Amino acid sequence: MKYLPWLLIAILFNFSGCSNEQEKQREARLAAAAKVGDAAKGQQIAATSCALCHGEDGVHGTPGTPFLAGQQPDYIRDTLRSYINADRNDPSMREAVTALSLEDMGDVAAYYANLHTDWPGAGKQAKTKPAAKGNSQAGQDKAKVCGSCHGYDGNSSQPEIPNLALLQPSYFIKALNYYLDGDRIGAAIMRHFKQTLTRQDMDNLAAYFAEQKPSATTFTGNGNAGKGEKLADQLCVGCHGKEGNSYHPDIPSLAGQSANYLNKALNAYVSRERKDPMMNSIVDKLTPEVITNLATYYATRKPEQTRPSTTVSVSADFAPVAQGEKIAGACNGCHGARGNSLTGEIPRLTGLSPQYLVAAISAYQKGGRPHATMQPLVSHLNALDVEKLALYYASQAPSPDSVQGRGNAAQGEKAADSCFGCHGAKGVSEQALTPSLAGQNADYLIAAIQAYAKGERNHKDMQNAAKELDKQTILNLASYFAAQKAEPVKVRQPESPQQIVDRCNRCHGETGHSSDPRHPRLAGQSQEYLAKALTEYQQGKRINVLMQAMSEVLWQNEIAAVAAYYANLP
Repeated sequence: MKYLPWLLIAILFNFSGCSNEQEKQREARLAAAAKVGDAAKGQQIAATSCALCHGEDGVHGTPGTPFLAGQQPDYIRDTLRSYINADRNDPSMREAVTALSLEDMGDVAAYYANLHTDWPGAGKQAKTKPAAKGNSQAGQDKAKVCGSCHGYDGNSSQPEIPNLALLQPSYFIKALNYYLDGDRIGAAIMRHFKQTLTRQDMDNLAAYFAEQKPSATTFTGNGNAGKGEKLADQLCVGCHGKEGNSYHPDIPSLAGQSANYLNKALNAYVSRERKDPMMNSIVDKLTPEVITNLATYYATRKPEQTRPSTTVSVSADFAPVAQGEKIAGACNGCHGARGNSLTGEIPRLTGLSPQYLVAAISAYQKGGRPHATMQPLVSHLNALDVEKLALYYASQAPSPDSVQGRGNAAQGEKAADSCFGCHGAKGVSEQALTPSLAGQNADYLIAAIQAYAKGERNHKDMQNAAKELDKQTILNLASYFAAQKAEPVKVRQPESPQQIVDRCNRCHGETGHSSDPRHPRLAGQSQEYLAKALTEYQQGKRINVLMQAMSEVLWQNEIAAVAAYYANLP
C-alpha cells in the first residue's frame, strides 16, 4: 500500500501527458486553420453546401460520410480540391465543390477544423448485435407461453420437443407457420396459437430464442454416432453444415438437438407428415437403424453460433481462413473434402484463385450463373463470408486425382492452343480472374463449355469460343485438361489487423491522431466510411500512389478489420 500514492501520481502524470499532447495538437490545428481560411465564412458556406451530409457539427450527418470536426484543415482543403481534379471520383461531391472557389474551400476547412465535436466512431456500434426484425425483450415476455414445452430459455427438457435456443430466426418463422397452418402434423397444440400470435409476435419470439445459449441435450439416443457421422458427411452436410451447424438462415442447425426429436422428425419425412421434396427423397433411402445413428450423431454435436454478424473481429481471433473452413462444411458434401471433388459434373475448388472463386460465387448469387442448387445455397452469404470461403478453398492442396474424360487427350492438347492464352500453359492460369483448368473434372468442363455455348453463362469471349466447338472437340479438351496436374495457388494469407495498422500508423499516428496536416485523423472515424475509402483506393477511384500501394494487396476482410480497429479508438 505504501507505493499506492506514487502509483496514482504516475497514472495521473501519464494521463496528463496524453491530454497535454492532444491539447498541443489541437492548438497547432487551430493555428493552421487560421492560415487556411476564415472559419466564420466557412460556417455560412457549410450550412448550405456541406451540412446535409456531414452535419453542421461535422459529425452527425448522413451515415457513412466522414466525420470532419477537428480534422486537419490542410487535409480538408486539399481533399475538396481533389474532387475538382478527379483524384477522387464522387459525382455528388464534385458537383458540390465545383461551385466553391479555392478561398471558399479554405474557409470550409477552417470551420470544420475549429469544431470540437466528439467522434462516436464504432465504439458503441461495434458492440451491438446484428439488426433483427424482432425485439428480443418483447419476445422474452411472449416466450412464457412456449416455456412449458420448449423451456423458457429454449432448452427443452422433453425428449420429443425440439430445442429453440440459437435457432435461426428465418427458419423459426418458417417452421412456426408450418405448424400454425397445419402443414406439419404431430403437434396439435401448436395450431391453437394461430389466432393469438401476430407476425410481430413471431419476429419477437424468433429474436429472443436466437439469442439464447443452448445447453447440451441429455437425450443423445442409443444409436452409433460414428456410423451416423459417415452418413451425415455424405448426405446432410451440404445443407445442415459441418457437424450440424447450419450457416443458411432457412435451414435448421441440428447440432445438440434431442435425438428423440430428430428421430421423430426424420420419420415424419418418411411418412410424408412433413413434405419437402429434397428431404423426402433422402429419407426414403434410410433404414430405421440409419435414422437412429444420424439422430445420435447430431445430438452429440456442439451447437455453435453461425449467423452472419455485422461486427468485425479486431483481436487475436481474426482468422478468415479458419472461419472459411467452417462455412465450407456445407459445401464439402458436394465439392468433396477440402474442395477436391471426385463427382463428375461437380467442380473441384482447389487450384482456383480466391478472386475467381469470389467472382463465381457472386455470379451464382446474382443470377449470372443460373443453377437451381447453388443459388439458394449461397444466397445468404455476405461479401466477407464469400471471401472467407474463397480463401479457404484456395489455400487447400489439389488432389492428384480427378474425373477423367471420354475424349482423346492428345487431340485435346492440339485444340487447347487457343485456350492457353487466357487459361495458361497446360491449363494453369496466371490470371487471378481466369480459372485454372488443369486437373478439373472432365464432366464439369464439358458442362461448363456447353453452358457458355448455350449462353447460360454470361461471358462474351467464352460464349463465342464455345459456339465454335463441336461435340468431339469439347470431349477432347475436357480429357486433356483433366489429365493435367493441378497446381496449388499462391495465396497471401490474411494478416492480423495489428500488423496492418502498424504500417498505417507511420503516417496516421500511433493512436490514429495524426499531427501531420497531410494525413487525416482516423481514430473514431466512421467505420463504414473508412472501409469505403480503403476500397476506393484499392479500386483506383481515389488517386494517391502511397494509399493505392498500401491497399491494393488487402483482402476485404482485412479492410473491414482495419476500419473497425480505427473506428473503435477513442
